[in-house]
Amino acid sequence: MNEFSVPVRMGDRRKAVNIVFTMVIIALFVSTVILSFGVFVFGRYEVNGTSMEPTFVNGDLLRGNKLKTPQRFDAVVIKKGAVEPDRRLIKRVVGVAGDTLSVVLGEDGCWRLHITGQDGFDETLWHEDYGNGDIAPLMFWFSNEVYPWSNGDVVKYHTVTVTVPDGCVMVFGDLRGKDANGNTSKDSKTFGPVKLEDIEAVILKNQTLFKRG
Repeated sequence: MNEFSVPVRMGDRRKAVNIVFTMVIIALFVSTVILSFGVFVFGRYEVNGTSMEPTFVNGDLLRGNKLKTPQRFDAVVIKKGAVEPDRRLIKRVVGVAGDTLSVVLGEDGCWRLHITGQDGFDETLWHEDYGNGDIAPLMFWFSNEVYPWSNGDVVKYHTVTVTVPDGCVMVFGDLRGKDANGNTSKDSKTFGPVKLEDIEAVILKNQTLFKRG
């Protein structure tokens, strides 16, 4: 049997090229959509400061979901300008709308946070020891009123109870007490509730991109 080759017609070659070209264009389009969606939904955030120690330390890189609604105990990113004019803040949600938060000064001089939620959550979580029961210069803000905590120059409140307003969350830093330089966490103890619209992202669990130290 004689072997022979069938010549490839120019039309068939052109069709093959067009198919490959179309597939490349579709692949590039899909990749662009996926990347754009990823940028829109997920953000990368750097920890700046000590207020989230020991969970996160200064310089850690974290990934956040911009579409997730924050829940109690989520770590969240507060938008630049919402509290600080030139930077974002990373804090922990300790109360959602409807939660009742009670900050209680115990006989041991430590402050404890008790949370009662509409979903049945009811626990005392942690304590902060500032030394001799002193929590100054922190102040607890709620409903356009400021409650000063001091050692007697104004009045010492042994219990401050607030309810988180609708459309807001209360946020605290994970730092308990003071850091090595004597700094405390600037959070809802000083600036009050944070509106949900001012939450930029919820930090994803187990999504630390870079861990310093």
